[in-house]
Amino acid sequence: MVVAAYHVGGSDNLNYVWVVQYPTPVKALAAHKRYQIYLESDAGRTDSVAQVTTVDVPQGAYLVGSWTAEEESMEPKIPAIKVKL
Repeated sequence: MVVAAYHVGGSDNLNYVWVVQYPTPVKALAAHKRYQIYLESDAGRTDSVAQVTTVDVPQGAYLVGSWTAEEESMEPKIPAIKVKL
């Protein structure tokens, strides 16, 4: 797992983006499904981090997301990261 923080639009806000490499694309897809289920669950809806988390569909064996969805929407980094995977 790698975590990076990017400044958004010259403000003090940071966009925290992460990448996890799984052994296979199938395992990355399974992890994505589990994460989506959690984010949509009662526990996820009350979890302050989950409420601002976004997870993109896997790129091969890689799962990419952000723990700061609003900042990611303002200045997206996930698409640029996925192009390099």
